[in-house]
Amino acid sequence: MRAFVQLRKMITTNEELTRKLEELEHKIEKHDEDIGLIFEAITSYNAEINSYDHEGAIIMRIRKRPPTHPGRILTSHYLEPLSLSITDLAKTLGVSRKTVSKIVNERGSVTSDMALRLSRAFDTTPELWLNLQRNYDLWHAAHDSKDWQQVQPLKMPTDAHV
Repeated sequence: MRAFVQLRKMITTNEELTRKLEELEHKIEKHDEDIGLIFEAITSYNAEINSYDHEGAIIMRIRKRPPTHPGRILTSHYLEPLSLSITDLAKTLGVSRKTVSKIVNERGSVTSDMALRLSRAFDTTPELWLNLQRNYDLWHAAHDSKDWQQVQPLKMPTDAHV
């Protein structure tokens, strides 16, 4: 009976979180582009909490649509509103036009160095840019090839010390 009560508390908490996330999503849609960027970073994570199994473990639901590429966010939240060209941004960042163009056109990735430059230029954090790129890459790695699913988990000896 105690396990049932704990499970019920977990399910109730999950329902409350889901409701609060839906309310937050509604509020964010009404706010400015900076909040929209934060929301995009949050929602770009690959899995969302969906429910609990019979033992209380979290069941993850994999996203069906790919996360937005950082280049698209760069374009829609920064270049367009600021009327910046790729050339202007490249000069500001101290990189080649080709490097910025690859990212903007979703053919290049945001590196750690680029994340530092973008965060300095737009007063964000490097983690924002790296998380956007990581989520994009991980989603595509999981969906573009299924070879990784053939890997079998290694069994650890029961007396192994960590």
